[in-house]
Amino acid sequence: MLELSQEQVTRSSFKSHFLLDKAENSELVKVISRICGLNSQTARAPYISLWSRIKDFKKAQLNRALYEEKLLIKAWLMRGTVHTIPSDEYPIFQKALGPGLARDWSATLEKRGLGLSIKAREKLGKKIVDILAEASLAKNELLPQIKHLLQGFSEREQKIIISRTLRGLSYEGLVCHAEPTGPWYHFKENRFTVVENWFEGRKFRKVDEMDARQNLALAYLAGYGPASVADFAYWTGLKAGEANRTFEEIKDELVEVKIRETKGSYWMLAEDADAIADIDMKREPEVRFLPEFDPLIMGHKNKSRILDEAYRRQVFLRLADVAPVFLVNGRVAGTWNYKFTDQSLDISLFKGLGKQEKNTVERESVRLRKLISRD
Repeated sequence: MLELSQEQVTRSSFKSHFLLDKAENSELVKVISRICGLNSQTARAPYISLWSRIKDFKKAQLNRALYEEKLLIKAWLMRGTVHTIPSDEYPIFQKALGPGLARDWSATLEKRGLGLSIKAREKLGKKIVDILAEASLAKNELLPQIKHLLQGFSEREQKIIISRTLRGLSYEGLVCHAEPTGPWYHFKENRFTVVENWFEGRKFRKVDEMDARQNLALAYLAGYGPASVADFAYWTGLKAGEANRTFEEIKDELVEVKIRETKGSYWMLAEDADAIADIDMKREPEVRFLPEFDPLIMGHKNKSRILDEAYRRQVFLRLADVAPVFLVNGRVAGTWNYKFTDQSLDISLFKGLGKQEKNTVERESVRLRKLISRD
């Protein structure tokens, strides 16, 4: 068993997430792969996550890789939330998570499906897939073409049914997000297309659900290890039993880790164990601003490596919202909020900082303001 301090584990997380040393400008897809995707529930979050990790990042780089080159794909994945991942890795993510998400979603619709029978839902889903195979459309653009299948429902109910159907089709691996309308920082309308069109005939090796979960767990530990089984279940949204079985299947490739300040068992890839000893512990991590739902924040159930428990409720808010934060000396030191109305950036500190730390936070906030304020 490998024994590490909490500080060593934190530095390892920062290194894996390119928050110690930023990646080269040409390594956008590599960064997204290493951190197992970008949370994309809000429009601006992926851009800010990458800006914090890539040298001289430009917003157009993400747009080009996602919507023009299609090196990336955006769909409902981890925890049933929208993420952007490398297209080449989509079959692993979808097969590992999609079947469980689809089963749970089907059960949910049985309880609150607004009166549609299973047969009617299947007919509606097939019709939507056929329509999206011809064009990328938003919900409002889909509605006129499927209204005849939703007679007896109000327009509000029809829109809810479409939203729920699209989510289910994404869980099944049939539909993904296309380029939205609106500015880069705000979705006006989300558009959707069929996954088959996104890949334009590219073929991927077939993998079964268990093999996909094993591959996903190995990828997760490369970016987030040392991590516990509970951390993996929290990050993926898998049930505890499913996460446990997955880790049992890959244990030959792992080393168990004891974190001195924390109870329980943690795991990391055996091939990565020696790299922790090479991290310079004397070097203080630089100030980094992260968006809402950043992968570093969402990567572990146990937040102690980066966040003091006393401040948890200031980051993890009501209605499952997560605040944008900034890091000082490897810890979450406060939250921030940018107002587009007057282009102001408000910073809320958890506790006092030294003069040099305050100056560093201010300098980095100026850089962030420049990124956000530019069209």
